Amino acid sequence: MRRILAGLMLLLCSSGANAALIAYWNFDAYSDTASATTLAANAGVGVLTIVGFPDADLFQEAGTTTNETIPADLLTNQAISLRNPAGNNGDYLQLAFSLIGFQDPVLTYVTKKSDLNGYDINQWSYSTDGGTIFTSFGAAVDPVTLAGTTWTSGALVTRDFTGVSALSNQASVILRYTFNGGSGAAARNIIDNIQINATTFVVPEPSTCALLSLGLFGLAMSRRRSPDSSARS
Repeated sequence: MRRILAGLMLLLCSSGANAALIAYWNFDAYSDTASATTLAANAGVGVLTIVGFPDADLFQEAGTTTNETIPADLLTNQAISLRNPAGNNGDYLQLAFSLIGFQDPVLTYVTKKSDLNGYDINQWSYSTDGGTIFTSFGAAVDPVTLAGTTWTSGALVTRDFTGVSALSNQASVILRYTFNGGSGAAARNIIDNIQINATTFVVPEPSTCALLSLGLFGLAMSRRRSPDSSARS
């Protein structure tokens, strides 16, 4: 009986975490027009905004299937290309989404730079107050250098925000990616297949755990007070 109660306590008084896709951008058929600085997620709910880069420095480029999820990039398998590092250091893109009912977001995406003059000091930060205050997170990203349309597994980047309690169950979360370290005008950085996944967190009713705890305690005390079986024989 004690084992049964202990099992119920473990089941009901622990959190149940299930991974879920929050937002996904695959840049499928991305169009480098002036209006393309704000992109709705291809799956899930979220908005990607590009700030600072002029339209002349935003292009589409051959993408990859690495880190792709549903919906697949079925049309032209494109990625977004951000150019002219010398003129756009300090500009950024940001991802806005909700984490209501979720915690521990994990960000994954693929990125590369065309040559050593591309942006190589790229910093992620987060905000939960609508974008007024940002907190830097993790080391700066220096994308792998790959010329042409080549992609390799080294282009996959992960930023795991697990354990950042400030993001848990927040209605407004913004992740900002600030580009720096670039030089020259011809270099470019390419980004594709951005995913944000998170886990659900269910908090049990405190009364449920309290009742089970009392039941287990009462059973243990009654067994302790019971006469030994050998004495009853």
